[in-house]
Amino acid sequence: MLRRILVPAMVALIGFGVTLFIGMEIEKTQKRLLASELKANMERWISVMEFSTEKEVTLARTLVSVFEDSPSIDLQQFDQLSINAIKLYPDLDALFWIPMVAPEQRPAVEKAMRGVNPGFFFKMYAGPAGFIPSVPKPLYHPVVYLNGSESSQQYLGWDMGGFGELGSMFADLGKVEDQVSMRFLPSIDDLLNPGNARPRLQMLLATPLNKAVVLPDGKTQAEQGYLVFLVNFSLIFTYFSDIAGGDLLDIAVTMGSGAGKKDVFAVAPKSGNLQADYTVKSAFSNRATSTWEVTLIPTDEYFATQAKSVKIWAFATGVAITLSLAIYLFAIQRRTAIVQELVEQRTDELQKANHELDRLSRTDYLTGVANRRYFEEKLESEWSRAARGKHAITLLMIDVDYFKTYNDRYGHIEGDYCLQQVSRALTVSTKRPADMVARFGGEEFIVLLPETDEGSMALAERCRKKVEELEIVHEDSDVSDFVTISVGVATLTPAGKQPSRALVKAADDALYQAKEQGRNRVRAG
Repeated sequence: MLRRILVPAMVALIGFGVTLFIGMEIEKTQKRLLASELKANMERWISVMEFSTEKEVTLARTLVSVFEDSPSIDLQQFDQLSINAIKLYPDLDALFWIPMVAPEQRPAVEKAMRGVNPGFFFKMYAGPAGFIPSVPKPLYHPVVYLNGSESSQQYLGWDMGGFGELGSMFADLGKVEDQVSMRFLPSIDDLLNPGNARPRLQMLLATPLNKAVVLPDGKTQAEQGYLVFLVNFSLIFTYFSDIAGGDLLDIAVTMGSGAGKKDVFAVAPKSGNLQADYTVKSAFSNRATSTWEVTLIPTDEYFATQAKSVKIWAFATGVAITLSLAIYLFAIQRRTAIVQELVEQRTDELQKANHELDRLSRTDYLTGVANRRYFEEKLESEWSRAARGKHAITLLMIDVDYFKTYNDRYGHIEGDYCLQQVSRALTVSTKRPADMVARFGGEEFIVLLPETDEGSMALAERCRKKVEELEIVHEDSDVSDFVTISVGVATLTPAGKQPSRALVKAADDALYQAKEQGRNRVRAG
């Protein structure tokens, strides 16, 4: 009797133990698979972050070059350039111009700004009390010109140099190689109004603007200041919220290393106990940012919501277990494919934005022709090609005659229109796709003609006539009743280690001769 009871009991006990062991192993396998999936999601998120941070810095540098191309910046020009930038890049929440103002300059700047904003004053944030007038300090960094979201208008006059992380940006600019200071922090709206149900993350980029900026009184100018870009950077929130069970993860993102390491983002799971054995970590760094480190710790509830039941699998046959695992792995692969498709879509959008930014960085914003930087890149390339092929290359250096007196007589708006018309006439005069028309600076243009020697004087004369035929009235010109140009022509075949600047100097010397001999003419160097 005892034996009949013991044997079934032992079999039952062994069966229970085997079943429990199989269930535990299956559960561990599932957890490892889910942890691997989290790691894959993290790597995809990191690729998005790398693209995004690089894109934001490229955007800042491009917009700074657009601002610096203008002779000077006033309120109207700032509004035009910043509004166009916000339209081009929807993630740009706001764009500020912040001058450095000494204490003795404060009354004049406040008075000038009250001409367009009667309530303007230098202010500081005082917690629940809101904004109050700034206390005396050695140097102010007030928001003077801005464009952006409706909520950003409250920042006008805010002395950001005295507000925690924002103020440290300006101090750090002298320490970074590329002159772009970066911060990640909860949105400024959330800092001023804590307790928002769904916080946002913003990237702040600050870079010097070494350009004279005219205040509304038309007299006061600020030579030193900063452009500050306020970018919506909520990828962290939106990306992890798209993951099933993402609210059951402990997520921490830091930037920097050693003593300079800072928390960028952290969120605790809404419930459950942390499973530290399944922690996943990853890091990345690039030339746009310092080192990032991402840590995800799942909870037991995360595994419970994601895992399949193990009881049925423990009692199923080998075929059923294999089939169940295959179905489970297929589901993971399907989920991974959906996430991958989302990442590829976002990557494609980022690449398109980068291509548009690259085009803008090569184009003169006023005339639409190539800018000087792009011309210099093209000249070096064509000069090297001409040296290898031992063929000539021609350069036309062009100056609009008496353009300063034209600006003084008709104003800068008409002056800008004149330069636009001249650039179109020069572009029409060139016929080959390889020819390049570029704005060299101010009222000077340059035409690069690869593999050209014969016929270059005729093309230069055609350019001169095209401009003269525009019949743009110029009553203060000493050579004509209309706007005219002087053209210097230089043709060289590169020899030895002769630099490309020799061609530029020869064309510039020829232009000098054309101007000395009476202007409105073509001279060869």
